[in-house]
Amino acid sequence: MGKFDGWDMKAILRKKAERKRVLDERKKKRPPTSGAYTRMCDALFMPQFRGKPCERCYDLSGKVNMSGTVGHHIILKSQSLFLRWSKRNICVLCPADHFEAHNPSPKKVSEFMDWFKAYRPEDWEYLEANEHTKPAMKSRDYFENMKNMRKQSYC
Repeated sequence: MGKFDGWDMKAILRKKAERKRVLDERKKKRPPTSGAYTRMCDALFMPQFRGKPCERCYDLSGKVNMSGTVGHHIILKSQSLFLRWSKRNICVLCPADHFEAHNPSPKKVSEFMDWFKAYRPEDWEYLEANEHTKPAMKSRDYFENMKNMRKQSYC
């Protein structure tokens, strides 16, 4: 006797397919959550800063280190939805400088913030003035705007 004798494989496969179909329909009906829209906005917004020269290394030593650069939020994403997708709140950093910006040592963080204030004073004033501003739109609206801007930039 074989391992599957007595089992109705067709019935098992039918039930499995039916379960998958029901789950797929549930996913289609459910709209994305605000957290999902926030992640989608991040996915549209952040790539424009990757691969650019590190603002800090380039400024201090004249060398361009473009491997693995990322956009660093000066005002943390969790602190301000209004500034989360503002280009003025992003500083392009290499991995070493990004680590320094997130260093647990208050002295290192203070040094980084002093550098930013001196390097981009207008942006710092804007960030300070708008740090506690409530966003006028929800994540879903930001996502639609970013998606439209992205389409226009590719046309």
